[in-house]
Amino acid sequence: MNLYLVSCEFNADDEYEDFAAAVDEYPAWRHLFGTQWFICSEDSAEEIYENLMSTLFEGDFIFVCEISGNYASYIPEETAEWMERNL
Repeated sequence: MNLYLVSCEFNADDEYEDFAAAVDEYPAWRHLFGTQWFICSEDSAEEIYENLMSTLFEGDFIFVCEISGNYASYIPEETAEWMERNL
């Protein structure tokens, strides 16, 4: 399975229950902070993008990229441990 970072910018006035439900369908995911999530999936970045984009509204933005073992971060310890387990 691959690990992806999903980063979004949402319109403040819209409801995102469909987005949350779509994220919840992935085998493993973790909220990073703000509007960013880690997602584990066999899907490609393009497939994740297409799946999640279908739940967004006009004016929203989304960025999906695969995370490799080459990164640097200062994030909560529990999130760092989850990330290492899923890389």
